[in-house]
Amino acid sequence: DLKGMVRPEGASEPAEWTLTATDADTALQGSGQFGVSSYGTGSITNGPVIVLVDDLIVRAAARP
Repeated sequence: DLKGMVRPEGASEPAEWTLTATDADTALQGSGQFGVSSYGTGSITNGPVIVLVDDLIVRAAARP
């Protein structure tokens, strides 16, 4: 499972996750790597765009 919270700077933290995703593909269920990246197209006109990652926790999922 992937869960995340996204909010504008200065806004209070949402009570629930704002993003969730699950992928049951067996090829994705083994050990692997984790990474975080961001991307902005060359057409961004209101820059600079700032991406902050806070309280990042990565852990193994519980096996059923």
